[in-house]
Amino acid sequence: MRTIQKLPASGGEREALRVKGQFWTPSWLAKVMAGWVTQGRPEILFDPAVGPGTFFAAAREAGFAGELRGFELHPDAFADGWKLGLGPDDFRQVQIADFISAALPGKFPAIISNPPYIRHHRLAQDQKLELKQLAQSHLGFALDGRVGLHVFFLLKCLTQLASGGRLAFLLPADVCEGISSSVFWNRICQQYRLIAAMTFADAAAPFPAVDTNAMVFLFTKEKPKEDFLWLRVCERDGDAISAVLDGKKPSNAVSLHHRKLTEAVKTGLSRPPAHKIISALRFPVLPKLCVELPPATMSFSSSPVSNFARMACRRNFSDGPSVEPWIAPAVA
Repeated sequence: MRTIQKLPASGGEREALRVKGQFWTPSWLAKVMAGWVTQGRPEILFDPAVGPGTFFAAAREAGFAGELRGFELHPDAFADGWKLGLGPDDFRQVQIADFISAALPGKFPAIISNPPYIRHHRLAQDQKLELKQLAQSHLGFALDGRVGLHVFFLLKCLTQLASGGRLAFLLPADVCEGISSSVFWNRICQQYRLIAAMTFADAAAPFPAVDTNAMVFLFTKEKPKEDFLWLRVCERDGDAISAVLDGKKPSNAVSLHHRKLTEAVKTGLSRPPAHKIISALRFPVLPKLCVELPPATMSFSSSPVSNFARMACRRNFSDGPSVEPWIAPAVA
């Protein structure tokens, strides 16, 4: 299986992708996500934004033999499905409708998604109102109107997860930044169990031509735990990632940290553990260590070491202005 989307650098075609928020998941990462979410052999795999069926194809490749269900607003994307080895029957239970607005009759044992990456300024006011109500219903408080559509896909997917079910979800890393993002993540992790959070070095970026870093979150609908796995993917090696998720020893392609939710949410789920940050700032081996740290990770002093760290990190992790503002002023 191979990646079928070639991102145009600019112009009308690139703008059309931004409007739809369509950035297909690379096959090596789709296989990791699909393999994990279908590991327990669920009867149904649900994708709320099917696109060309990248996750469906990856699940089939991983041995999944159950039903494929989902939603898609733009069925023209199915035309690329045959390149992934899919046929008409694989899309038979995909509804051509808006997942956010749809009333779903039941829950799903396995959900997987790379949701539309659509920023707030591309959403209509009536759609923003619907999203605000969705957040209020599921979280108990409203999110800032400048939060992107992908966050609301996460919320609804979590609520559609059956007891004991698994969710594999791809998001931009800026969902872990911004004012009061910790309130959001604390609430989510009080209701669902975070199994793993996956971040990517530049060399392993799933979307190297897109101006934001990506993360993958793995959840289950089980009693929450304080401990979870935090992975830093350094190479595009899907087998190495899956091996770590299965409990095997990390390789040069993936580093693994066992973290506490309390520390991680406070530090930022997209950032390395707090003690790693302090160590990187404290010792003169910064050039190698610091290239893995985003600029928001640290509070810099005027010391030469801190200034050097800031320059090294900024050079390697500048993502532009996209940071989620998150919580609306009134929080329940």
